[in-house]
Amino acid sequence: MHPHWNPNINQQYVYSPHPVRNTLHHDSQYMMPRIASLESQLAKKIIN
Repeated sequence: MHPHWNPNINQQYVYSPHPVRNTLHHDSQYMMPRIASLESQLAKKIIN
């Protein structure tokens, strides 16, 4: 069992108004297109 998968802890995190949650949300919105562009660059290098 992984204690960090405790649903109570997850609920506290999800419904927490803590600013860390907003920061994580912002980072994930920024990182997704960033990772996608890096993956496409890697794919081009592999194809070439």
